[in-house]
Formats: sequence, C-alpha cells, structure tokens
Amino acid sequence: MVDIIYYGATLVVALVAIYVGALVVHKMRDLRFQASAEAARTSLIQARVRQLTADAEFEIARKQGDWSGFRRFLVERVIDECDLVKSFYLKPFDGKPLTPYRPGQFLTFRVHIPGAPKQEIRCYSLSDCSKTDTYRVTIKKIGLVSGYFHEQLELGSPLDVKAPSGDFFLDLNTDSPVVLIAGGIGLTPMLSMLNAILEAGAQREVWLFYGINTARDFIQRERFRELQKKHSNFHLHICCGNVGAADQRGVVYDHAERVSVDLFKRLLPSSNYDYYVCGPGAMMTAIVGDLGKWGVPARNIHYEAFGEATVRKVAPVTNVATDDMAAVKVTFARSNSNAKWTPNAGSLLELMESAGIPIDSGCRAGNCGTCHVAIRSGQVTYLKKAAASIEPNGCLPCIVIPNSDLLLDA
Repeated sequence: MVDIIYYGATLVVALVAIYVGALVVHKMRDLRFQASAEAARTSLIQARVRQLTADAEFEIARKQGDWSGFRRFLVERVIDECDLVKSFYLKPFDGKPLTPYRPGQFLTFRVHIPGAPKQEIRCYSLSDCSKTDTYRVTIKKIGLVSGYFHEQLELGSPLDVKAPSGDFFLDLNTDSPVVLIAGGIGLTPMLSMLNAILEAGAQREVWLFYGINTARDFIQRERFRELQKKHSNFHLHICCGNVGAADQRGVVYDHAERVSVDLFKRLLPSSNYDYYVCGPGAMMTAIVGDLGKWGVPARNIHYEAFGEATVRKVAPVTNVATDDMAAVKVTFARSNSNAKWTPNAGSLLELMESAGIPIDSGCRAGNCGTCHVAIRSGQVTYLKKAAASIEPNGCLPCIVIPNSDLLLDA
C-alpha cells in the first residue's frame, strides 16, 4: 500500500511537472510570438517613418530647386547611343540648383524650330537617376521635334524646359522586387529607375526585359552587360525580334523572341513583383492585359504612354461608353462647329483633330497640359489621372471622353 501511495504521489508530481512545463513552454511561445509581432510592427513603423522622412526631404529639395513655367537650359553634351538614338545632357543657363526628380519622370520642352509655323511641345523621359548638375534625356529620331534635336542642336544650344513631372515613377522607399519592361525607346524611364537602384547600392531585386527589333536598336549595350556582371541583383533579358546570323546570344540578345508574359512565366520565380511597362502601344496593351490574366493585381502594374501609345489603347473604356452614349454632341464655340462623339471616336482630342478643330498637343497622355481647353457646359470622364495641372472648368482632351453633350471653348 505504501508503495502504491508513493508511486501514485510520484506520478502526480510528474504529471504536475509536465503540466507546469507545458504551461511554461506555451507561455514562452506566446511571449516569443508577441515579441515577433511587436518587432514586425516596429519594423513597419520605422519603414513608414523612413518613407515619410525621405518624402519630406525630397519635397524640400524639390521646392528649393523648382520653377514655374519654362526655364532656359543649354545643351552641355550629346552622346550617340545607337542607330537613330542620342542622349542630350542639359544644364541650367542660370546656374541655379536643379529640381530633383523621381526615377521615371519626364521633362516638357517648348521647341522653336526655324521655319515652323508654331512652337512645338514635347515630353521626353529623363533617362538617368537624379543628378545635381545636369538632366539627361535620350531621344529617338522619329519625327519633327526629335529630328530637330538630332539634326540642329549643338553644344550650347538653348532649350526651354519645364520642371520634371509625371506620375509614372519608381518608389525608392521600399525594397520590393521590380520587373522593368521596355520596348524600343520606351527604355528611357527604365534607365532612370535601374540607375537609381544600382547607383544607390541597394540589393533590391530588379529584372529588366528589353525588347528590340534588331541589334542596331540596343541602347547602351556594353554598359548593360557590365552592370549584369557587376550586380547579382540585376537580371537582364534582351529580347530580339529579328536576330541576325552574326548576332551572339548573351551579347546582342538573350531571347530570339518578343517580350511577353509567357517569357516571364518561364523565368520569374513568381508573379509577386511590381511591374513597370513602357513601349509601343500594341506591346503595352498585350503586356498589361496578360499580366492581369496572370493574376497580377492592377495596383502592381504601372505603365507610361506617350504619343501614339495613347492611354485609350492601353486602358480601354469600360462602364463609361455605353450604347445610350452613341451620339454625344460636342460643340466648339469659337470654331462655330460641332461633331458627334461615339465610343469608336477615341479621346476628345482625337475627335477634335478628326473634325479639323485647331488644338495644340504634346504628350497626348495627360502629362504636359498643352491641349488644355475650357468647358462651357457638359461633363467629361478621365481615362487616367492627369499629371498636368487642370484649370477650373477645364479638361485635357487627350485623356478624356464626354459623358454628356459638351460645349467647348475651342
């Protein structure tokens, strides 16, 4: 009996010890979890503070160097990049500080071309990370204004330039991995983003998919290959649509195909990236649409459109242009004429051009504000957020469609 009592007591003690031990282990786990959660919250708060501080510092520096309207710059240097592409380094005529900019933003130029009937407005992306002494734009010769840059600008030539602007830019206050997707001269804002990441020494993962037609179109080929060797976090993939017999894989191109989401699926570890897209309209339409089909959230897809790569082609109108809007009347007061807008007419700017209404335009993507027109009556719907400022009772025809009969001061 004594033995039974003894062993029973021992068992009870052991069970109590086990129970207490389990409670201690459970409590320690709770404490570790709470500590981990607290550390995560602290890390998020610290990251947010860093972001707010960086944004505040950027805004202070921007306001110190900012200017309104156009400012005179001089061409300091010109570099031939590849066939039909040149980079122009610009310095301020007054020698005052430059406005810093976010990688991906652009400059707006007012160009006086000898013999031309009017001034021309164009937007060109900044193609380097923010510097204190010069701006750089990289321009392909494809039209009147770009031809003027290539053929008539010399060292010391003056240019009228607006301060950097645009809502297509890379967030430098996060370490989230990014995929940069460029076609042709659409590489220019990606150069700014890539340089901003690599020159800062950040270990942020960055993939660049660059589509070219032939080897002659490869901008900064040697530099890209050097960066590829130097930075383990930089993954370069050159896609060439027309590979020549003498073109070497790994030098001139990496993939003898066009840039596509199918290629991303083969190469990327997952779809969990921020995607930045800039290139011809057809390319952006396909890429943006296929990224959405792949399950990439819209908030993670960023794109830039200039000129013929209009917003309408990238972001088709949905739930706005309906059958009952098939005959919206647009009246032009100063021109004493009118036109009918239908969903197939495109933007209001395209309607005005097809109707022969005089109107200046630049970027055709809501960035420069050149096409601004006053609305006397009626309402419009914006296809994207405007980067340029808009006066009260005004609109930017390049990125709007009418959703009622309109009376315009045009």
